[in-house]
Amino acid sequence: MIAQVAHRVPRHSRRAQTVKIPGWLVDHVVLDPQQMMTTDVQHDAAYLGGQPFDAAKVPKVAFGPDKIITRRAAQEVKPGVVSIFGFGAWSDTPLVMAEEGAFDNGGIDNYAFTTEHGPFGGLVMSNWQFSANRHPEGLLDGLTQFDFIDGGNCEFAALAFAQFDTQGNVNVRKFGTFNPGAGGFIDIAHNARELVFTGTLTTAGLQIDAGKQGLKVRNEGKVRKFVREVEQITYPVRKGVVERGQRAKLITERAVFEVTADGLILTEVARGVDIKRDVLEQMEFAPTKIVEPTPLMKDELFLD
Repeated sequence: MIAQVAHRVPRHSRRAQTVKIPGWLVDHVVLDPQQMMTTDVQHDAAYLGGQPFDAAKVPKVAFGPDKIITRRAAQEVKPGVVSIFGFGAWSDTPLVMAEEGAFDNGGIDNYAFTTEHGPFGGLVMSNWQFSANRHPEGLLDGLTQFDFIDGGNCEFAALAFAQFDTQGNVNVRKFGTFNPGAGGFIDIAHNARELVFTGTLTTAGLQIDAGKQGLKVRNEGKVRKFVREVEQITYPVRKGVVERGQRAKLITERAVFEVTADGLILTEVARGVDIKRDVLEQMEFAPTKIVEPTPLMKDELFLD
């Protein structure tokens, strides 16, 4: 076992509760005073908690399809409910909420955000800082966190999707030449009561224009994500809805869907989007139902 550390301390100077690996198990020690705390961050005390939340230090999320999606997804996030976030566009949601003032004047304390890695409370970070929360109230080890997840304590789960099929199955594990694995996705999805999956309707080259007119697809993605059959079933969403009473939605940049016992329902669409051309013709299967007249997604979602 090789341990990399930032500095050495005298033996017997640490409280036993802080020692995670007994020294007798360590074969070699690498001393690196400049080691990184997390990706691109050498040291930031806010990741360890014990400091007041400062919205001014929250990074802004660049405008684009992902920000539109996370703005709409933020409408599903409720205070007072333990909410667990997965890697991908979803992890931008707390940042967007902070940017739009949801956490001002102590508002961050009304939300309980976590990830499978164990930070509890505070602000979920995105990109390669994901898994480390700024201003956490607690840091749980992995085994404890999965006991917490598997016990059904994360009622609301916010996850990404790569494929969704006609049988109501979702895939994030293996698609095309990519094989990123499932991580904690299966445990999280199975044990939550409410699920929201986010992602663009198509991918690989998608370009959009957005503004007061709503959304216009400038260049359609080459790859469809609503497919007849997923390449790998990571979680059977519709089965969870039918057999265990879960609630599930899929949110894209141009349309919102609900998963029901009868199938997939189109419940919202962006202003400026032609349902037939921009939604139905970009899916390999048709929704079971389209709510008519189809409600529009809120206009402010599309403003930079």
